[in-house]
Amino acid sequence: MKKFLTLLMLITLSGVFAETPPAATGNQPPPPPPHSGKSSRREAAMAWRAFARLSQEERQKLMLLQRTRPEEFRKKLKELSAKAHAEEQAKRLALRKLVNEYRSCSDNARKELLKAEIEKSMREDYMTRLQEFRRHLEEMKRRTAKMETELNKRAEKADEAIQARLQMVLDGGDPFPPPRRRLNRGK
Repeated sequence: MKKFLTLLMLITLSGVFAETPPAATGNQPPPPPPHSGKSSRREAAMAWRAFARLSQEERQKLMLLQRTRPEEFRKKLKELSAKAHAEEQAKRLALRKLVNEYRSCSDNARKELLKAEIEKSMREDYMTRLQEFRRHLEEMKRRTAKMETELNKRAEKADEAIQARLQMVLDGGDPFPPPRRRLNRGK
């Protein structure tokens, strides 16, 4: 059995190492596997940035849509995310062109103008990201304060909750019931 597994492993690995890399053949690598239905971190981050760029009123509308029609909300958020991604890609392409032009330019006056444009573009992008992170931080602070208030309320009622739980267990209830699923209460 060990010999069979070893042989199988060698056959599998020999196929992997025998392959010529895509760069050597001039072909493109195969496309990524189909989307599994779960969003990647990059997609989630892009969705967050798209959401953060909306006005407070638009965010409220989207949050209402999330509670009332979740499928439509996901579709709308995906559209916003794709639009934001396209905008960022266009900015990156424009910046890349400026940098390439700067690198190939021999005129010092033109180089200084290009350098100023590149710096302006980078500064705008950096400051936009800072604002998005600041909004995200403020949202987390708000949620933390809300959670802390809820935790303090529970602490005040701890004796009552413990006594009620004790009585339920003594009356024949399960001492370790399954955890309750938290419902989205409109945050």
